[in-house]
Amino acid sequence: MTDPDYKIEECFEPRNMKIYFLVYSLKPTPNLISPQFDTLEEAKECVRLCRKHSKRIFHYVEDCKMKSFNINSTVKVKLTEYGKQMLERDHIEFWSSHGAREMPYEPYETDADGYAKFQLWSLMEKLGKYCILGCEPPFDTVILIDENDLRDVE
Repeated sequence: MTDPDYKIEECFEPRNMKIYFLVYSLKPTPNLISPQFDTLEEAKECVRLCRKHSKRIFHYVEDCKMKSFNINSTVKVKLTEYGKQMLERDHIEFWSSHGAREMPYEPYETDADGYAKFQLWSLMEKLGKYCILGCEPPFDTVILIDENDLRDVE
């Protein structure tokens, strides 16, 4: 049997007579990874989502050679169906709320691998509000950056 990778801690707050749950990551070192959950089921769902994405590669900042990147540069992302729907919905809401003539929505073009291009600031503006822990992401979590846009930090 392997060591548990997450720990759910039940806490009691006597002042309010309230029970709540916290989720901790145990590897590489114990860290609190969640806000308070009101139910054990919510805490378990947090652990399930963390385990689902545990195969992602994370680098600690102190272990990396940092590079700079201008947010006006282009990045590529694979939009999810949810992201595509949110882009279309926001487009329709914007134009209908401004009383302008109807502007038909045109989906973002994708390359042969399914990636859409954005300037980073535009991606953050359009889809950043939909990037919420535990919710469906508007695009895959891998962002492609042209290495020519990266600069060494001095």
